[in-house]
Amino acid sequence: MQRPGKITGIDIWNKQDQANNSFESTEKVINEQHLTAVSELLTADMTKLPFANNSFDYVVASLSIHNVKPAFKRQTAIHEAYRVLKAGGKLAVIDIEHVGEYQKVLTKLGAEKIVVRNSGINGMYACLATKVLTASKPHHF
Repeated sequence: MQRPGKITGIDIWNKQDQANNSFESTEKVINEQHLTAVSELLTADMTKLPFANNSFDYVVASLSIHNVKPAFKRQTAIHEAYRVLKAGGKLAVIDIEHVGEYQKVLTKLGAEKIVVRNSGINGMYACLATKVLTASKPHHF
């Protein structure tokens, strides 16, 4: 029998970035979906992740990194996502801006299989041009 994985979600809970964004409302959804046993929700900054190196098989950032200003802090967020990714792990970044910037940082870090695709219908998601970047951390890393 395969054991379920565990999901760790982080946010800084900035209502300016997303309306009705709160720890409590997200926790409520987790409880309603009966995912409490496999979920952990934290308040954390993506530019200074509170996790050890090589902690996660997958890291996903969805419509979030573009909110980080200035550019060097966005690059720090990409560094952090890559740092906590296990060797052989996969990274996915869904965003509306700066995807080329993320791609350059990941290339310098040694990521493999970096692919950028349009998302949604004709590259649009909720009337925004959206791209999905995927990359892998080498197994020998």
